[in-house]
Amino acid sequence: IPKGDPIMAEVKIRLPKTVAKDQVVAVRALVTHPMETVERGKDGKIIEKIYNFIHTVTVTYNGKTIMTGEMTQSLSANPFIEFPLKPGAPGKLTVTFEDTAGEKHTGSIDVAF
Repeated sequence: IPKGDPIMAEVKIRLPKTVAKDQVVAVRALVTHPMETVERGKDGKIIEKIYNFIHTVTVTYNGKTIMTGEMTQSLSANPFIEFPLKPGAPGKLTVTFEDTAGEKHTGSIDVAF
């Protein structure tokens, strides 16, 4: 995908059906993204271009960053992450995936007890 062509990505976040204060729960997040992999020409050399893949994921809770991670283009399309969360208060959980085209794909979910 050439730089500048936006990808219509969707971020889905899943929590357990019930969440209690100070309970550790598993959060799952998925972003629909093609995650381009390196292409090689017939000569075996890498085709030089800017490959579009997710490189950073950031998680915030009530506006405070609680996790940042780096990804590589070695991941399959539609990357999925899972991480623990121990909410001490109700709030908004936001997951943002950023790709090499500069696009940010964000999803949010309200956490309530």
